[in-house]
Amino acid sequence: MEAIREEFERVRNNMANGDTLHLLVAGYEAEFIYTNENYVLKIRREQEVLFYHGNIDFEKIVNLEEYYLQNNCFPDCLT
Repeated sequence: MEAIREEFERVRNNMANGDTLHLLVAGYEAEFIYTNENYVLKIRREQEVLFYHGNIDFEKIVNLEEYYLQNNCFPDCLT
């Protein structure tokens, strides 16, 4: 997990405004987007947005995936 975190941080630190990193979160396509010094995570199923949250980091993404695996859904919000 530490190697994944380090690679994620390396990529994130090299992102420019508007860059998008494509991920899989709980088996769903996700976009990690850098906009105006904020990181946004958008998870989709085809055209439907299942989850959208700003100011997100690696720990929150891991927590989100764990939440999904336990509850078979994404939360309405993420703390």
